[in-house]
Order: sequence, then structure tokens, then C-alpha cells
Amino acid sequence: MASFHDLYDSCFKNASLLRIPSSNTTNKTGAAKNGTSTPNSNGHATPNPADVVTTLHNVLTSSKVVCFYFMTSYSPQCLAFTEALKHLHRSKTAATPSAAPQSSPHKVRRFFGFRRKSKQKKTSATVTVDAAEISVVVVCLDPAGADTPLTALGDAGWFALAPESVRTKTRLMRALHFQQAPSLVLVESCSRQIITADGKRSLLEDPNGLGFPWWTPSASLLFQGALLQNTVDGDGTVTQTTVDFDDIKPTVKGLYFGNQWCPPCRVFTKQLKAAYETLKGNGVPFEVILCSSDRTEESFRRHFETMPWLSFPFDDEKLKSLTRLFNVNGIPALLILDENNRLITRHGRNAILGDPEGKNFPWNAKAMYELTEFTVCRLKEEPSLVLFTEGSPDDVAFSKELLHSVAELALADRQTIPRSRSTSTERSDENGNGGSVDMDAASASSSSADSDAPVPSYADPLQFFYTGDDPICDQVLESLGLSDAELPLLVIVDALAGQVAVCDQPEVSDGIVSNFIADFKADRLAMIPWVSTGANYGPTQVGGIPVSAISQALGFGQSPSQTSMAQSNEDGPADSVQ
Repeated sequence: MASFHDLYDSCFKNASLLRIPSSNTTNKTGAAKNGTSTPNSNGHATPNPADVVTTLHNVLTSSKVVCFYFMTSYSPQCLAFTEALKHLHRSKTAATPSAAPQSSPHKVRRFFGFRRKSKQKKTSATVTVDAAEISVVVVCLDPAGADTPLTALGDAGWFALAPESVRTKTRLMRALHFQQAPSLVLVESCSRQIITADGKRSLLEDPNGLGFPWWTPSASLLFQGALLQNTVDGDGTVTQTTVDFDDIKPTVKGLYFGNQWCPPCRVFTKQLKAAYETLKGNGVPFEVILCSSDRTEESFRRHFETMPWLSFPFDDEKLKSLTRLFNVNGIPALLILDENNRLITRHGRNAILGDPEGKNFPWNAKAMYELTEFTVCRLKEEPSLVLFTEGSPDDVAFSKELLHSVAELALADRQTIPRSRSTSTERSDENGNGGSVDMDAASASSSSADSDAPVPSYADPLQFFYTGDDPICDQVLESLGLSDAELPLLVIVDALAGQVAVCDQPEVSDGIVSNFIADFKADRLAMIPWVSTGANYGPTQVGGIPVSAISQALGFGQSPSQTSMAQSNEDGPADSVQ
């Protein structure tokens, strides 16, 4: 998935922002008092030029940290979190210049990535130490046509993303690792890198912002020191011993987030244990490390002694750092990392259960997937082209042959996404604080924003699915309101946007698939919103998994186009990391 930094110049820098005024100076979103606005083709109001205050680029270059706040105006959870964010912003903007000497200027520069002024010519985009410490940009996820007043979105002086196309908004949501509203993502202005995508949890734990902007230690720092392993004596006694992380051969690893008191975790632990022993027996170079959220050290020890893999020692602070670094929001969760601790997939749980023998190890992204109970979770990650058929062996063979070429090209395109730039978590110093940034490089990157950059092909990735005989396929069709459609049926589903495009051609061929994809890339498809609460499906389980999991995979209640967002977000995951 492309990062905010990678897509900034081409997709986000010129995004229009509206300054949120005091309550007596505005009327509706996108229009000042007595102003007017007109709906665009996406059903959103288009603000008058006079109402557009600034651009995202101007806000980033005049601030040290930008907080992107994803919210809805009618969710009680969002309303409560808005008040907490107001408190933080006011505390960070209320400081007077006389208070500055209390902090070392060197520490301030190091913390926010600034150097002393050089004799080099300064570009217009260079961040200076006089920049505002914090700016807030609200991304409102109210349904199209909600006509939400600007003042309902936050404090005066905050900025709100002006009504944009759904494509632009969902690009931003994916680039900033949006999970569900309310969500707070902090971006370091000078580097365009994400400081944390878990600002919500950080703010709730630190309401006064004493640790702001909540830099997270890097993976290289967290993956140091002692690990625990179980040793079984001759009489069957289990003893926990330590091994140094540096003594473990670099390998693909699974980070298992769970605890003993969570019933789904107890079930998955048994499943993972069976798969782990099978993989080891097949010689697959794979290791698992437990990241326990047990409430006491004693319960942790009882929990871990049943496991054949490694574990981080019981340490609440390390657990918090790991969950923030990898943006883990629910348990049980299994993240698959490569030898360099880079994330391969967040869907390790389904990858393991669907492939316990490791035939697809290390479970890298594939050109195409069969839509099953183990892959349906992927629909939410990126726009997905799905070819629905009756699911016979001949249909499956036809689908795989038809999609093979375009799917392989899409996978190759995905692999062109830049990976050379380190994330903010890899720039932490030896104490885990934000390290300094090469301002010459940052300025050079910023100066490129003075000219429009073409939208890269990987800005709108597609993943590909074909269907077999798994009952999940019929349930997804029903969820999309397409259960009566004739098959074969070619669709593109954007779960984050809550939209689907249906190919209206009576036949499916290479040319039709290619044209359908080209129209999607060019934003020429008629994307139709769907509205569903996921509560009236009839059966509670399909193919052995809860129907609620299908709703979650399709993003029901979490997209900017669905009216059920607030209700779904308040429910939250069944189990969450504390």
C-alpha cells in the first residue's frame, strides 16, 4: 500500500481545506454564512472558491505536526473524542513565547527534526522553528448530502477537508491507515511521514499530551533484549528460560497478540499450535512470538507455558509500543513479518488457518485469490475486482485464465511502490524518541510540491478475486444487493468507500476486463453506494464464520458513504487490546 509520503505531491498537496470558524460565522459545510454551494457528480457540495481558505500543503509547511482526525458528526464516541482533541490542541497552542526558554532549543530541533539554519537558499516549503506546533485537519465521514455545519466538526481554527471526490478521500484514508472513526493519525510535517496511526489510543491514555507527539520506538529497538522460551524437563516440568533476540536467526515470524481470558484467543491458540507444529515438521523456517495482554504476570506465565514458541517478557509498556507500531486494534491477531521485520500481511490468522501446511509460505501478496472464508477479510484493504461465477471446476479454470494476465500486471505494479524511505518509527533515537531528519532532503522533497506530479499507477491498486463453491461468495453477492444478478458477473468493490461498480456487458472477455479496469483507473465508472447495517442477513454464520465478519470485511458501517457508520463504530471489535 502506498504511503502518504509517496502520494503526497500527486494526490494530496493541493487538497482544499476550510478553516473552521467560530459558531456565529458559518452556516454549512463548504459555505460561509450566506454562501452557496453546488452538488458535484459524487453527491458532495463543491465550495465556492472564496470559501476555500487554504491547501493541505500550506498547512503542512506551516506546522510541525498535523493531526488528521477522521470522524462523524453524529457519533457519541466521536463527539466525546472531539472534546479530548480540543483540550490537547488548546494546551499546545496556549503556550506563550516567554515559555520557550524552559525547553532546550537543541532538544526541540531534535524532537521535531529541525537543524540550525544553513546558508543554503531556503525553499518556500521549508519548515522553520517558528511553525505552529500542531494543526488539526478534520476528515468528516458523514454520508453524502448530510449538509453538516463546519462548526460541528471541531474547534475554531481547525481545518476541514473540503468536499472531495470519494476516490480522493479513500486514497487519503488508506494512505493514513484509517481503521474506524474516530481515528487520529499524526504526520510529521517536514518528512511527510506518519508518526503514529494510533493517536486515538495515545490521546486517551495521555489526555494532556505530555508525551506528544507520541513517537513509537522502532522495530529494531523493540526487537532487542531477552525473549522467553519454554523448556520441558524429563519429568514433564515446564521451565521458562531466556534467549537473546540477537541469537535468533533472522526468519519470517508471526507476532501473536492475545491473552488467556479472551475466548477467541483460547480457540485460536489451539489452532495456531497445531499449524505451528505442522509447519515446523515440514521444515518451514517460521517462528512465532507472543505479545501478551494478560492482566498479571502470573496469568501470563500460565498462559505462555502451554505454547511451543517464543514470547516477549510480560511488559505492558512494550506491548503498548508493539500495538502502536503495528496498529493492532483487536485480538486475537497474528501479523506476519519478514526477516527484516517488515509487515507481510496483517491477515496471518487467516493465512495460517487456510494454509496450515505452509504451501504459500511466507504468504506474500498474490496476483489473485479465491474468495473464501479465509480471504474475505482482504476485501476491505483495497478496491477489489471480483469475478462471480457458479463456481464449478470449469468456471474456476476459466476465471483464473481470464484474470491471470491483468492480475500479474497489477501485482508487478504494486511492487513498484517505493520502499526505500524509512518510516517515522525507523527514525527513533536510542531513547525511542523522534530522531532528527535530514532537512536538506526534506526541503528538496517539499520543493517538488511546487509543480504538479502525475498520479502514479499504484495510487489506485486493485486486488483480484475469483469465486469457487464457498458459500461466502453467495453471501457477499447478497450483501452487495446483487443476489439476483446473472452470472458470470464482474464487479469492482471499494469497501472503504462503500461502493460497487457492476460491469454491464453481457459477456466477460479479456477486452471487457481490461476496459473495465481502465475505466476504474480513470474514475469513469458509475460507482454505486450501498447501505447496509449487516443486521438482517438471516443466518448468523456462513461457511462456519459469523456473518458479522462479512460485514466487517466489506466495511459496512465504516465507509464515508454509509449511514450506519456511527452505530457500527460504537460497537467496536469483539475483543480489543487494552
